[in-house]
Amino acid sequence: MIDIWSRTIAFEPDPATGERRLHITQIWEGVGQSERWLDSWFEDGSFRPLSHRTSLDNATTTNVAAVRFTPERVTGDAGVADNSLAALDVATPQGTYNFETDIELMSALPWRDGYATQLIFYHPGGGPPKPYDGRRTGSAPGALRRRAVGCWIVTLDYGRGATGRFWIARDSQAVLKVEQRTPGQPTIYKALFATE
Repeated sequence: MIDIWSRTIAFEPDPATGERRLHITQIWEGVGQSERWLDSWFEDGSFRPLSHRTSLDNATTTNVAAVRFTPERVTGDAGVADNSLAALDVATPQGTYNFETDIELMSALPWRDGYATQLIFYHPGGGPPKPYDGRRTGSAPGALRRRAVGCWIVTLDYGRGATGRFWIARDSQAVLKVEQRTPGQPTIYKALFATE
C-alpha cells in the first residue's frame, strides 16, 4: 500500500494576529480514495504548537478534528464547526509537541555524536502526552535524487517495543527516510521525494 504525503513548511503571518508563525500543512492522498488534510501552526523560534486541524475525507463522510495548544492544556477548538474533538480537554503540565509534526521537529534538532533528547509528544485526540527518548544511534548513507547523502541514524523509542528510525541528512538536516516498527504489525516506511 502506498500513500502520497505532501508537506509544506512556511513562515507566515498568523491569520488572527498578524504575528510571524511557523505553518505546516500536510495532504495524505490514500490508495483507498481518501484524503487527509492537516494544518498546524507554531510559535516562531520555539516550535511550540498553537493549533492543529485535521480533515479526513472519504467517499461518503468528512471528519474534522481541531485543537488549540497552550503551555498547560490542549483543548477542542470551539470555533470550528462539526469538530469531533470539541469537548477535548487534556492537561499538558510539562508542555508538549504536536506528534503530527514529528518529522519536522526531528529535522530541527542538533543531532551530533552522543546527542540524545527526550521529547514530550501529544497526538491530537489520542492518549495523554508522554515522553519519548530520541538518540543518535549511528551513521549510514542515504539517497536523494540518486545522490549519496551522509546521514545520522536517529532512533525514537515509542514504547512497548515500537521504534522509529530516522535517516537525517548531516548537511541539510532533512529527514530522508523513516522506518517505523511495531511488534505484530507491518513495518511502515516513509521516504522523501524532494520537489526542489
